[in-house]
Amino acid sequence: MAYGHAERYVALAAAGGTTIDLTVRQVAIEVLADPSLVGPATVFVSGDDEAAKAEVKGLLHDLGWKDEGIMDLGGVRTARGPEHYALLFFEIVAVLKSRLVNIHVTR
Repeated sequence: MAYGHAERYVALAAAGGTTIDLTVRQVAIEVLADPSLVGPATVFVSGDDEAAKAEVKGLLHDLGWKDEGIMDLGGVRTARGPEHYALLFFEIVAVLKSRLVNIHVTR
């Protein structure tokens, strides 16, 4: 989980000619690989290239993520929000002494 890189990605995208799609920046690798480990969970996707986002969503489906657990936040600028979740994620992990946690957006 990298923190503090969204601004660089936004700058790269603004320069043109670069496709950047971000996801799984707010979930432990164990949960990414098997979302059933934590019950209802949400993973966020951000990017300006719709075809690339569709490919990322397909990969998430291959890992077991359902459509209702994948939230497309929009363009690459929206990656800043999930990136800041990393701060809360690590505090939760410290309290629970487990990385098997994730956020879930209820609609």
